[in-house]
Amino acid sequence: MKTGMLLLAIGLITGGGIWKGFSEKPGMRETMFQMEAEAKVLKKAIESRLTLPVFYDSIPDMRHTIPTDPDEVTEGYKVMAEENIRLRKAIFKAGNPKPVFNRYITSCVKCHESHCPGPINRILKLKVQ
Repeated sequence: MKTGMLLLAIGLITGGGIWKGFSEKPGMRETMFQMEAEAKVLKKAIESRLTLPVFYDSIPDMRHTIPTDPDEVTEGYKVMAEENIRLRKAIFKAGNPKPVFNRYITSCVKCHESHCPGPINRILKLKVQ
């Protein structure tokens, strides 16, 4: 049953169901929702000790999405975005993905604390204990 739910979530993320109909660059809001969906799947896989699905290229690069507030795209934001993307890719290469995943989630929180207020408590719940 767990594997079935995981495969369903992966299908939603990687199959493009969320993104069908987008011909332009997605907005930051849509990208954040897709990042959250991916993080939930990864958290479940890490907690269940399942093989991680490889779909880090399925999410639009947040450096190239349409910002909700263009004034938030500062040099600091760009540095944080680079680090976030680096960590997201590193999760899939790590022998033990849990600490890398948790650093990735921390990078999300740091960005939302300093640039664009977001659902920090919801993000923190994504950490693997």
